[in-house]
Amino acid sequence: MGEDVDRLAGLRRDERFAALAVERASGAVAHALDVGGTQGAVDVTLTYPDGRRGALEVTSHAGDGVRQNYALLGQDGWAWPNPGKWWWSAEVGDPRDIPRLRKCYAELILLCEAEGLSKPHAVSWSWHGDREALRWLVRESSCRLWGHPEVPARDGTHERGVMITPSGSGGGVDTELDSLNAEVERLLAVPVISRHVDKVGRVEADERHLWVSLGPGSVADGLYMALMVEPTSMPPAGPEAPKPLTHLWITTGYGEHLLGWARESGWSVHHVFG
Repeated sequence: MGEDVDRLAGLRRDERFAALAVERASGAVAHALDVGGTQGAVDVTLTYPDGRRGALEVTSHAGDGVRQNYALLGQDGWAWPNPGKWWWSAEVGDPRDIPRLRKCYAELILLCEAEGLSKPHAVSWSWHGDREALRWLVRESSCRLWGHPEVPARDGTHERGVMITPSGSGGGVDTELDSLNAEVERLLAVPVISRHVDKVGRVEADERHLWVSLGPGSVADGLYMALMVEPTSMPPAGPEAPKPLTHLWITTGYGEHLLGWARESGWSVHHVFG
């Protein structure tokens, strides 16, 4: 452990985590490099027993506003006090809508319960009338609100708060990873990711590695959910990755597996977190 600390001293926690995972998956020894703001330096160097040298750049990605959305809702414990008699749940797509929803959700819940309405988005627009909060919810916001009249808000001393979660795009889980290569190609073209590809591509090395920690919204929801569990099989072919890149490592942070892609050998699954 002390040796790891010495070799990787100066790296951020996520960078140390990635360096050790790639080290275990590849058989190389990782050393910190970009710890003093060196111009153009990659995060980690990799040295193989046979003398080959590699360069590793570490980054992460989530969809627009997703990290902020998760952070804001997580601060509230994913639930708000329930003013009604039913259990309610809500989804928020845009974090900018959270303050407005927080102000008016109690009014909306009481209004809907008084009308026996569990799905405000399912009613005619004419019903919204002069109900400003309801018009905002249905016509202008990224939010969705659902009532569950069959589930009481309170059972004795137990209260079910209004569950607030980020929105998902829906669709099935891509268990066969059919969309993996196309989504990876799209991911590598995202400007913040492509800059890291360009950076590691300029290094003189035998191998050029990129590590991407995937957050919600980074790839299609169906693929993201599939990648949270260990795949039983991988696509036979790999993505059309930029030429300087020889290796790609991706993880959602869930499970004990790491997905790797190498230009010469394609996709593979590594057990490096157990």
